[in-house]
Amino acid sequence: MAESLSTLTSSIKEELLNRIRQLSEVIKPIPTGYSTHLRKLNNIKAVVFDVYGTLLISASGDLGVAQKTDNESAFREALTAAGISHHLQKAFIRGSDLLLSKIQEHHEKEKTKGVQHPEVDIRDIWKLVFESLLKSSLIDEKVTDQQLLETAIEYECRINPTWPMPDLGYMLNELTERNIKLGIVSNAQFYSPLLFEAYLEKDLLELGFPQDLLFWSYQQQIAKPSVDLYERIHNQLNEQYDIKPDEVLYIGNDMLNDMMPASRLGFKTALFAGDKRSLRLREDNEMCRDVKPDLVVDQLMQLVECLG
Repeated sequence: MAESLSTLTSSIKEELLNRIRQLSEVIKPIPTGYSTHLRKLNNIKAVVFDVYGTLLISASGDLGVAQKTDNESAFREALTAAGISHHLQKAFIRGSDLLLSKIQEHHEKEKTKGVQHPEVDIRDIWKLVFESLLKSSLIDEKVTDQQLLETAIEYECRINPTWPMPDLGYMLNELTERNIKLGIVSNAQFYSPLLFEAYLEKDLLELGFPQDLLFWSYQQQIAKPSVDLYERIHNQLNEQYDIKPDEVLYIGNDMLNDMMPASRLGFKTALFAGDKRSLRLREDNEMCRDVKPDLVVDQLMQLVECLG
């Protein structure tokens, strides 16, 4: 199921958006108490963002992280909501275990090929899970593509509720009005772009993100902290927009996944310390020992002030 969201019919897409809205509740960031470091940065022509924990509050602190007991409960509720007939508690236990094991199998297989930080397309994983459950007679019939998408969203919204960071839309609008190019490099899945449209009533293009500056891990098949993800957007910014590394600001909440690879390529960096759930300082990680962000912000609008 490698097709993009652009191939979805408008009715199916709207159903998915509405379900995200119905499953979502307001979440407020938890202050970190971490000291900010604000200063003016000149000649920044592009700002590239992480998503979970930076642009979006992530209740679990990251993409798809939850306890096993939560997984089983979420799996049951997701199948029921998507209208998938199932049998016994065993279906939920087996299904949630399969979801995790299939991801692990994919990672191990790709690592044997030399991919240091592999990523899955979660739609492919769900397909394998449903095939196994059907073979074991734990579900009644083959799951449709639409049911698969619905289940994936129902599940993710339960184990990892999200909500926009304060002033997200306003900040993006301020940067686009200054003709600053906006991009994304993020660990993500097919539903990640939909979250913006569900919450802000605009898709990413309408919010100022050109399609060629969106680098999602599930599409690239590699995940952070791989420097390859950052090299790909670096090449695109250079070749298509003539923007050099020191004219790019990357903002994220994780010293290892965000600050380290971005700084290696010569990007300016901003550590987002706005939510205790997701701030990852990685103080014991040697790879982060000499990494010093150019900015530390705890509110998105501080970016606008620093680029003023």
